[in-house]
Amino acid sequence: MNKIYWYITSFFALIIVFTLAYYASFQNSLKQYNSDQELQNLQSVSTEKENEAIVADGKLQERVQASTELVEEYYDVAEATYSDNKIEMPEEYVGCTREEVVQKITEYMKDVSKEDREKGLVSMNLVSFSKDSIHIRKVYDNKDNYQYYITVKDGYLVVYENDKETVVEVTDIVYDNLADSQKAEVDAGVYIGSDEELYGVLESYSS
Repeated sequence: MNKIYWYITSFFALIIVFTLAYYASFQNSLKQYNSDQELQNLQSVSTEKENEAIVADGKLQERVQASTELVEEYYDVAEATYSDNKIEMPEEYVGCTREEVVQKITEYMKDVSKEDREKGLVSMNLVSFSKDSIHIRKVYDNKDNYQYYITVKDGYLVVYENDKETVVEVTDIVYDNLADSQKAEVDAGVYIGSDEELYGVLESYSS
């Protein structure tokens, strides 16, 4: 009788042990599952926030992502030179719509950094915008020492003295025949520092 009782007791004890072990394993698995789900949800929310688009004035607007490429273009009016640089997206732009980026640029122009002020920054604008790439142009006009000024009038390039009023020469260079980059230079006005530079620039435009 005692032996039978021992077998029965041992049997139920084993059942209890296996049940507890299964329950502990189940709880651990459930905890791990919930942890994984929470992580996935956080990642999903982060991705959605990064890729978030909003509707404003009936148009779908994208937002800047941390991975968005930023190209800053620099145009020196006095030297009539272009350069550009790909830089890391500033944190202040991440999550912004096109309108918000424009607003930040406007605010920056009201309180330009010392470096840009000394370099003669006169304008800064957003050229293009997408979630993959945004392009910003900075124009510098440190033109204290220039002799001539080239612009377009009635479809032709005209050379003025540095007062921008006295005509030096009305050239036969047709504005519409210029390359797009040259048109952009002329549209902004080309500042020339010497006679030698003037001849070189006019020759480049006419070739």
